[in-house]
Amino acid sequence: MISGTYISTGDYTTLLQSEGVKHIVMGITFCNSHDTSGEFIDLHAVTSGDNAGGHNLLLKNLYLPPEETYSMHQRIVLGNEEKIVAKTAGAVHSNSIVNAVTTYTKLDGLG
Repeated sequence: MISGTYISTGDYTTLLQSEGVKHIVMGITFCNSHDTSGEFIDLHAVTSGDNAGGHNLLLKNLYLPPEETYSMHQRIVLGNEEKIVAKTAGAVHSNSIVNAVTTYTKLDGLG
């Protein structure tokens, strides 16, 4: 399955949240669509009831140059209500500059 979304600046954007069944994140691809400005991305794996912070940080200040793409191929298992969230620094622009495409599969009834 595929889920695509623009990453917000300042506030965390949920890229994928597991509800009711486990999910395996197969990969996340980030694309900076701006033609002249780079952007910084933070990515977190957040457990149910928790918030994004240093203790669940996967990527910090990942620099994405203008019109470039970064692919992360790490597998991540999400339990019920766990999620992957990201935000951009937004130093130059706000919203609709960096998008993320997350590929995943559901573990229906497999534990």
